[in-house]
Amino acid sequence: MKWLSSTIVFCLFSSQIMAFEHFISRKDHQLFDGEEVFRFAGLHAPELHRIENDAKGVCPADPRGWGQYFQWPTADEQESWIKALVKSGHKAMRVYVLSVEQESDQACGRETHILAPLTKGAMPRLNETAMVVYDRMITLAHQHGLRLILPFIDHWQWWGGREQLAAFYDEPQEAFYDVNSQTYQAYQSIIKQVISRKNTLTGRYYYAEKAIMAWETGNELKDTNQAFLESTVALIDRLAPHQLVVEGNYLQLNEYAITNPHVDIISNHFYTTNGNNKPETIKQNLA
Repeated sequence: MKWLSSTIVFCLFSSQIMAFEHFISRKDHQLFDGEEVFRFAGLHAPELHRIENDAKGVCPADPRGWGQYFQWPTADEQESWIKALVKSGHKAMRVYVLSVEQESDQACGRETHILAPLTKGAMPRLNETAMVVYDRMITLAHQHGLRLILPFIDHWQWWGGREQLAAFYDEPQEAFYDVNSQTYQAYQSIIKQVISRKNTLTGRYYYAEKAIMAWETGNELKDTNQAFLESTVALIDRLAPHQLVVEGNYLQLNEYAITNPHVDIISNHFYTTNGNNKPETIKQNLA
């Protein structure tokens, strides 16, 4: 049975079906797949690379009071979801952020994508177990024809975000947006490590994966400032010149983002609780 399972996995990932001929590109306000205009719409599938196990309840060791349990999806789960998305007409899909280690993870039996530095003041590390799952998501997306939008770090703490990253350096969470802080240097290091990673299943560097449509600065980075944006998107564009860059701010559209040559896509999130979940807001944003 062990030999059979290994054979199935090998066959799945060695076929290398070339689903994509081009990277998605931008000309002015439109996206293109080669010479064809690329448009997409659909559901948000945040857990293609990490599952919130709500059925297990709340971890009492988590001081945040909500602490979920997590697990990595299996290859079968990832392939089933991606095939279902493609069959239902999805061309592109945004997943959720990379998770960041925090102090109660061990007590709650949780693994994360980003691990604390080995020594004080050093840079964070990628969890190889988690990143192989990420490799597989990208590989399956390529094989079945799904483009991916991949955000880096969260403004919020749900999967571990800026607050947890800043805690590695005894800095406040606001330091994430300060380009002179250790936290921001760690954020840049994460971007570099991820984009330059070689996929263990395809043998391609992430910056060469056509399934990766775009990199997003993060999730709902609502305290984005001009210096933060300019430094971050210039770095992403330099490391991944053939992939698009999404500005991950929300609640407002900043003129310096709209005019920045390294920003390809402006995003916003609409919530009733914020009073912006209405057609008028979308029309204003588009204008």
